[in-house]
Amino acid sequence: MERSQGKDRALMLASFGRGDTNQIRAEEELIYSLNRFNVTASRARAHLIALLGRQLANHLPRASVLEASRLLRYFVDGFLRRPEPIRGPGCRTAELRFR
Repeated sequence: MERSQGKDRALMLASFGRGDTNQIRAEEELIYSLNRFNVTASRARAHLIALLGRQLANHLPRASVLEASRLLRYFVDGFLRRPEPIRGPGCRTAELRFR
Protein backbone atom coordinates (compact mmCIF):
# COMPACT_ATOMS: atom_id res chain seq x y z
CA MET A 1 0.00 0.00 0.00
CA GLU A 2 2.85 2.38 0.69
CA ARG A 3 3.84 2.28 -2.98
CA SER A 4 0.46 3.78 -3.88
CA GLN A 5 0.84 6.94 -1.81
CA GLY A 6 0.39 10.03 -3.90
CA LYS A 7 -0.54 8.14 -7.06
CA ASP A 8 -4.15 7.93 -8.24
CA ARG A 9 -5.09 4.80 -10.15
CA ALA A 10 -8.26 3.71 -11.90
CA LEU A 11 -8.12 0.41 -9.98
CA MET A 12 -6.60 -0.26 -6.57
CA LEU A 13 -6.15 -3.78 -5.22
CA ALA A 14 -5.64 -4.24 -1.49
CA SER A 15 -4.88 -7.66 -0.04
CA PHE A 16 -5.19 -8.35 3.67
CA GLY A 17 -3.48 -11.73 3.56
CA ARG A 18 -3.87 -12.93 7.11
CA GLY A 19 -6.22 -15.73 8.13
CA ASP A 20 -4.46 -17.23 11.14
CA THR A 21 -5.76 -15.75 14.41
CA ASN A 22 -2.29 -15.63 16.00
CA GLN A 23 -0.82 -13.76 13.01
CA ILE A 24 -3.74 -11.33 13.00
CA ARG A 25 -3.29 -10.65 16.72
CA ALA A 26 0.45 -10.10 16.32
CA GLU A 27 -0.01 -7.59 13.47
CA GLU A 28 -3.40 -6.04 14.29
CA GLU A 29 -2.15 -2.45 14.62
CA LEU A 30 -0.67 -2.58 11.12
CA ILE A 31 -3.54 -4.56 9.58
CA TYR A 32 -6.30 -2.34 10.98
CA SER A 33 -4.52 0.99 10.45
CA LEU A 34 -7.11 3.42 9.16
CA ASN A 35 -4.38 5.60 7.65
CA ARG A 36 -3.09 2.71 5.52
CA PHE A 37 -6.58 1.76 4.38
CA ASN A 38 -7.45 5.39 3.64
CA VAL A 39 -4.35 5.78 1.45
CA THR A 40 -5.44 2.83 -0.67
CA ALA A 41 -9.16 3.64 -0.80
CA SER A 42 -8.67 7.33 -1.57
CA ARG A 43 -6.31 6.61 -4.48
CA ALA A 44 -8.88 4.52 -6.36
CA ARG A 45 -10.50 6.70 -9.03
CA ALA A 46 -12.98 4.07 -10.20
CA HIS A 47 -12.62 0.72 -8.39
CA LEU A 48 -11.22 -0.63 -5.13
CA ILE A 49 -10.85 -4.38 -4.73
CA ALA A 50 -10.06 -5.46 -1.16
CA LEU A 51 -9.32 -9.12 -0.47
CA LEU A 52 -9.65 -10.35 3.10
CA GLY A 53 -10.79 -13.41 4.95
CA ARG A 54 -13.78 -13.65 7.25
CA GLN A 55 -11.38 -14.41 10.15
CA LEU A 56 -9.88 -10.95 9.70
CA ALA A 57 -13.23 -9.19 9.41
CA ASN A 58 -14.55 -10.94 12.54
CA HIS A 59 -11.39 -10.66 14.66
CA LEU A 60 -11.88 -8.88 18.00
CA PRO A 61 -8.61 -6.98 18.65
CA ARG A 62 -7.19 -5.27 21.72
CA ALA A 63 -8.94 -2.10 22.90
CA SER A 64 -6.32 0.17 21.31
CA VAL A 65 -7.19 -1.16 17.84
CA LEU A 66 -10.89 -1.84 18.35
CA GLU A 67 -12.26 1.30 16.63
CA ALA A 68 -10.24 0.72 13.46
CA SER A 69 -11.31 -2.92 13.26
CA ARG A 70 -14.94 -1.91 13.78
CA LEU A 71 -14.71 0.43 10.80
CA LEU A 72 -13.14 -2.27 8.60
CA ARG A 73 -15.93 -4.65 9.59
CA TYR A 74 -18.51 -1.99 8.73
CA PHE A 75 -16.87 -1.59 5.32
CA VAL A 76 -17.20 -5.35 4.73
CA ASP A 77 -20.64 -5.99 6.23
CA GLY A 78 -22.35 -2.60 5.94
CA PHE A 79 -21.01 -0.69 2.96
CA LEU A 80 -20.55 -3.72 0.69
CA ARG A 81 -24.15 -4.87 0.73
CA ARG A 82 -24.35 -7.19 -2.27
CA PRO A 83 -22.86 -10.62 -1.47
CA GLU A 84 -22.30 -13.15 -4.23
CA PRO A 85 -21.01 -16.68 -3.47
CA ILE A 86 -18.05 -17.76 -5.61
CA ARG A 87 -16.04 -20.95 -5.83
CA GLY A 88 -12.80 -21.66 -7.62
CA PRO A 89 -11.31 -25.03 -8.56
CA GLY A 90 -10.00 -26.75 -5.47
CA CYS A 91 -11.23 -23.93 -3.21
CA ARG A 92 -13.96 -23.76 -0.64
CA THR A 93 -16.82 -21.38 -1.26
CA ALA A 94 -16.03 -17.71 -0.74
CA GLU A 95 -18.11 -14.58 -0.88
CA LEU A 96 -17.65 -11.66 -3.19
CA ARG A 97 -19.14 -8.44 -1.82
CA PHE A 98 -19.59 -5.30 -3.83
CA ARG A 99 -21.54 -2.09 -4.08
